[in-house]
Amino acid sequence: MRTSAALAEAIGGWDPLLDDRQVVEAIRTSTRELSMLDRSTIEHQWRTAELAGGIGARMGLNARQLRLLATAAALHDVGKLLIPAHLLHRPGPLTAEEYGLIRDHSAYGEEWLASAGVTEPIPSIVRAHHERWDGKGYPDGLSGEQIPIEARALCIADALDAMASQRPYHRGRTMDEVHSILMSESGRAFDPAAVDAVFSFWT
Repeated sequence: MRTSAALAEAIGGWDPLLDDRQVVEAIRTSTRELSMLDRSTIEHQWRTAELAGGIGARMGLNARQLRLLATAAALHDVGKLLIPAHLLHRPGPLTAEEYGLIRDHSAYGEEWLASAGVTEPIPSIVRAHHERWDGKGYPDGLSGEQIPIEARALCIADALDAMASQRPYHRGRTMDEVHSILMSESGRAFDPAAVDAVFSFWT
């Protein structure tokens, strides 16, 4: 599988909105606080930002959209700062209530960014990164093009890194397994254009 490092090399890196003081401070603060809570989340966010930039470019996002996407991706799990730490590391199954708390991290992320002074649409992209193309995602049940295109690219980048990475609750998937999942979830979990963008790196 072509990993985030290969994808980042293919697009020449990514450029967050480093001319925005609030964004710079949000990245600095969240990185510091998440590092104390869960170093793996920080590493996941940066890998996801690299992946998302490559996917977004192949989906035809313009320069501004790519900058918004990269910035949102680098902050997309900041809402986990408001989740009890023991839930983030639990290897066993979660209760329905605990799973609900984990799911809330995307909405918490929007709130955290807004309170930090980060302007739209970055908080909304973070909020929407677990929405599904078929409308069965969360927190708002958006579907299709109701979901910001940046969030559609972020959604699949987030899932790709999660699938390929070893987690407390699952092993890393093989390339064949990831390919099969993307095929089956195109038009369901993921925007078909985003799936096509990922596959374009594998051909």
